[in-house]
Amino acid sequence: TVSLRLGTYDPQKKCYLMWYFDSHGTAAGPSQGKWDAKTSTTTWRDKTADGGAAVATSRFVDDNTVTWSYIVKDASGEVTIHIEGQSKRVKQLPKRKDAPTIKPVKLSAEQKVLDRFVGTWLSKHKELKSEWTPVERTVESSLTYRRVLGGKFVQEQGKGSDKRTSLAMYSYDTRRKSYHLRWFSSAGQIAEATGK
Repeated sequence: TVSLRLGTYDPQKKCYLMWYFDSHGTAAGPSQGKWDAKTSTTTWRDKTADGGAAVATSRFVDDNTVTWSYIVKDASGEVTIHIEGQSKRVKQLPKRKDAPTIKPVKLSAEQKVLDRFVGTWLSKHKELKSEWTPVERTVESSLTYRRVLGGKFVQEQGKGSDKRTSLAMYSYDTRRKSYHLRWFSSAGQIAEATGK
């Protein structure tokens, strides 16, 4: 499994936010996290698609060691996943045999729609005067889209003339029969949308 996590702190909600994406097509989050300085522990909570709940904890034993657990319960409260582990910070990862290459997935017609974005684009937009943009301005951005995580997602990486960068993840959820966009900006902005 290849995975990507994105995390930030939301000062308005006074909590940490975390998103998770992997090569199985899993897209989860935002999980809301709290930091407990007394125990050096973060606790993340998230609702699952079936009405259950997931709780992940990470306890910093020292600067280079974290013990963690991940527990998922279904809507009736029964534990469906329970994983515990330990992570250690290293200067260099140990040498391992190369993992097998992830074979590209067979894309459904709905997933292939996202391929229309794949490539490099030059975008130009005008930000009109409003509460969040007190000064009207024009921004040019270079945007690169590519399939990632075994082809399950299309990732957008952007860089604007205003020096801001962005990252977005596009996916198609076969269960919900809808497209999903999660966008993150170096200015701390976050946007999520569902589409057809």
